[in-house]
Amino acid sequence: AEHGECSYMGGYCGVGSNEDCAKSKACSVEGRCSYDGWGCSATSADDCAASANCLLVGNCTLFSSMCLPGSKDDCAGSLACAQQGLCDYEMNMCIAGDSNSCLASTGCELFGACSLKPALEPWDPNFCEAGSDEDCQGAQVCTQSGACTALEGMCTATHEADCEASSGCLEDGDCVLLGAVCVPSQASCEASTGCAEEGRCSHHEAYDVCAALTDADCEGSEICLSQAMCSALVDCGDDASCQIWGQCVEVAE
Repeated sequence: AEHGECSYMGGYCGVGSNEDCAKSKACSVEGRCSYDGWGCSATSADDCAASANCLLVGNCTLFSSMCLPGSKDDCAGSLACAQQGLCDYEMNMCIAGDSNSCLASTGCELFGACSLKPALEPWDPNFCEAGSDEDCQGAQVCTQSGACTALEGMCTATHEADCEASSGCLEDGDCVLLGAVCVPSQASCEASTGCAEEGRCSHHEAYDVCAALTDADCEGSEICLSQAMCSALVDCGDDASCQIWGQCVEVAE
């Protein structure tokens, strides 16, 4: 149960015991594992330390009836530190204390969030953002998706040349700038390695991807030559991946 409302309370379901709380998401995620007469509350430091939010965002220390960050160690051990650079502690919050935390984060490597953005208000935390084009150009979001320009703290695709230079263009045909993203065209699908290797040669306009939609797509592909998968599957059923990308299969006899 989400909030521990597992007991019959004479006309409705509510929280009625520690057991109700202990088996709820309020306990496993937020450390609120004890019944306080009204609902589920955090009353044990061990429950905070064992909660998912301790690992995720550093909410490892008991304050009153809540689990919150209580030290630099709480923050430094969290995924919010590793992924977003929120490794330092201030006023029961995990914040980005300096640019080094941002530079060391996977958010910098993946999305270009390498620069420290100071808080605008005293009660808001510092955080990491894409503060320059250089931040973006060293990130996977640029090399893979063509989003190489910093715009309002995020890496965005603004030049078709960046789309064309990306691995997304080479592999998936995402070579054309449309708005702020790189997308495929029929010509770029046909020129992609996804076409040559997997038969994803048709521009599937419904999903804006390169897909294996026809027998001709599959027949010229490596998967046809090496695995005899030379026919496009006509009925994907409930297979969402097939519905989007198409699928080459062996020719039915």
